Amino acid sequence: MTQQLAIIISPEARGAYFHSFIKVAREELRLIHPDLDGEHRAYGGLDVLIVNASEEMASELVRLSFCQAVFRIGPQGWLPLAESLSLAIPRDYIFGSKFKGKTNERLTQMMLNVALALVKKPKPKVLDPMCGRGTSLLWAMAYGLECRGVEQDSKALGDVQQIVKKWNTVHDTGLKFRNGSVGKKSKQGQGRFFEVTHDETRLKMVIGDSQQANHLLQGEKFDVILADLPYGVQHFSGQKTRNPLGALEASASAWGQLANEGAALSLAFNQSITRKDAVVDLFEGNGWQSVPCTASHRMSESIVRDLVFFIKGA
Repeated sequence: MTQQLAIIISPEARGAYFHSFIKVAREELRLIHPDLDGEHRAYGGLDVLIVNASEEMASELVRLSFCQAVFRIGPQGWLPLAESLSLAIPRDYIFGSKFKGKTNERLTQMMLNVALALVKKPKPKVLDPMCGRGTSLLWAMAYGLECRGVEQDSKALGDVQQIVKKWNTVHDTGLKFRNGSVGKKSKQGQGRFFEVTHDETRLKMVIGDSQQANHLLQGEKFDVILADLPYGVQHFSGQKTRNPLGALEASASAWGQLANEGAALSLAFNQSITRKDAVVDLFEGNGWQSVPCTASHRMSESIVRDLVFFIKGA
């Protein structure tokens, strides 16, 4: 039975999307639930999206990156629904550790949410070819998904180990760990990996160049690929520019080899230094079809973050 539901927009969404948080929230809702039209209402300092949906949908709505809670609107007032976001690992793994350059946790969740909706597959395998300190991988593990990551900064591997082992001790989660190397060991740490197993779910992070991801991951195939493109030069293969387009041109073909037919690609980038149409043209030229999305939001004077989504071979 369809009725009015109120999705409370979390204050964390403001921190992720700044002044554009309502626009981005509505866009995430549209991309994941295109049949729902979220009407924005403000009650004092509380922002909500009103949707007409069945109460059974509450378990899906609480997975939206901006959702704090879902209420049913009835004659007697607003009734909070009992559904809460169920995660395979405690949220401290994702939110508990802060470090320089960390991708916003809610932005990462949105990128993963939309990609999963585009794939429409029960247990898709996830790859982040520029995974940093693993926020995207930890979200995937929290969702109970197999995930892999590639990162150029060799120091990141130790940081991720420290984060995961810390929260495993605090929460007694029972995770299992394994270290190893793909191919011959190098002084730069290329090929070193850290693996985490939880129940039947495995997270694996490998040190190396994202353009070599196919080799580093030994030919594995993925249903979801997502990356928050870094704003500095560390990932850009020695180029003297902050624009990641050159690195993307070299990576697009490699990433395509890792994608299953119908896979989804989710990218975040700084619109101030990389034109959205250039990113779209690049990936459409490599066999991806873009999905219309309007979710740009200003983070600072010099950073306007934008998102693009694609489907492979559509």
